[in-house]
Amino acid sequence: MRWRNEGIEPWMSVPFVAHTHHTRPDALFEAIHVEPNQRDRRPIREIARDKHVPVRELIHEIERAIANPNGVAPQTAPPSGKAP
Repeated sequence: MRWRNEGIEPWMSVPFVAHTHHTRPDALFEAIHVEPNQRDRRPIREIARDKHVPVRELIHEIERAIANPNGVAPQTAPPSGKAP
């Protein structure tokens, strides 16, 4: 099965998402503020429930971590066209 192009779903675990998106599980756990643990196979929906946050919020944080694997925020243009 090919999951790489599929969206992240609430039934998926963090290690599963990391594997299918070729990224480090610990980076994804850190992105959602959960202690990294390779054996944590809880679905994202269960983690969201335990943290009392919407599941979509956790999925969004995971997606951002995948998009920025080095933890670097995307660069933005300086305000008013001024150079830095």
